[in-house]
Amino acid sequence: MEAVADVYLVVQRRPLSEKPFLWRQLARLVYWAIGWSSDYGVEYQSVCTTESEARYLSSADGWSYTKVPVNGCLPAETCQYGTHDFPLSEASHWYRQRKLPRISFPQHDVMRLEEKLRQADLQVERARLA
Repeated sequence: MEAVADVYLVVQRRPLSEKPFLWRQLARLVYWAIGWSSDYGVEYQSVCTTESEARYLSSADGWSYTKVPVNGCLPAETCQYGTHDFPLSEASHWYRQRKLPRISFPQHDVMRLEEKLRQADLQVERARLA
């Protein structure tokens, strides 16, 4: 059995939908512009080992889930690491498709990619020599 490398943290906060339209847009503008939002009022609810369970549990207005590493830490700088979503938000698709300037990968994923690149290089070399 493979060890769990990541989990999904489920949280709730007062729904942005409770705020007037202009305030919702301003809050999202700040989030998209600088990758930051206040954690004021966030309540930690659950840790899930599958995204499907996290999505199910966070399917309430104002709830969200975020993928985080187990026994590891993301860098201090704001970065993108897997899924972050507010499933019932009208902006859910934007959260899932966000692209932040910094991306963090687990070391085991980088090592797997390096191995695949080595294998591809060997196949290219074999084809060249054939």
